[in-house]
Amino acid sequence: MSKCQRTAVVMGVSLMALTGTALASPWGRLAQDYLAISRIDHYRSTDSGRDFQQQSAQTYVEYGLTDHWTIGGQAAQGWQRKKDAFGDDHRAGLIDAELFVQRRFLETGGHVLSVQGLVAPQTPLDEMVAIDTGDQREAAGQIAVLYGFSRERHFIAASTGWRKSFGDDADQWRTDVTIGRHGPDGGMTLLDIYSTVSIGASLAVYGIDYDLVTLAPSRVFKVGRRSHLQIGARFDVAGENIDRGHGAFIALWVGR
Repeated sequence: MSKCQRTAVVMGVSLMALTGTALASPWGRLAQDYLAISRIDHYRSTDSGRDFQQQSAQTYVEYGLTDHWTIGGQAAQGWQRKKDAFGDDHRAGLIDAELFVQRRFLETGGHVLSVQGLVAPQTPLDEMVAIDTGDQREAAGQIAVLYGFSRERHFIAASTGWRKSFGDDADQWRTDVTIGRHGPDGGMTLLDIYSTVSIGASLAVYGIDYDLVTLAPSRVFKVGRRSHLQIGARFDVAGENIDRGHGAFIALWVGR
């Protein structure tokens, strides 16, 4: 794979970072290469007899320390409104923050394998409406294995790993998959699939404890030599102990 082809694949897969976990591409970044993504989301859920709406602004960055080591992270600010029989509640605050380090161990014949370690501090708000839980998200750590495969215009990437809560929230097993195709115009078509499954139960009545599966199709347009624009939607297709909803997003990313 040429460096140009590799960069396109890495950028495409890195777009799946913007769903609540700082998941970099399995390919990682080459030394001194970087990627910065700014994204705006609107999300709405009307499950459980309440109307939850959220607007969020998120920034994600990753940087290649060497050809095998990549570091990065993300932070997201949310503005939430929840209306139900008990009233109309407005809140704002940090809904997500994560830092990660990643090591690529194998890249051959279109296949790549990496391992990632991640830490997430406590945030005053959670990005989802988990039923009968508190609002904040406890600090956590995650270990994940990342695999990718590319051939000509098509690529697929997957990550699976254990997220250990350092507070009352339940531990989680997270699996994310991105399926992509490069277009002749320099753009891409992507389908992201995200799965979160609780392991065990939360340690307190108000600890976060839910299962969720989300689909997120999107289209990526090349708008400059080093920049792309992504427009997409998300649909929560299955879940337990959580309000399911849908939304739309737009993201601008710049990389080298």
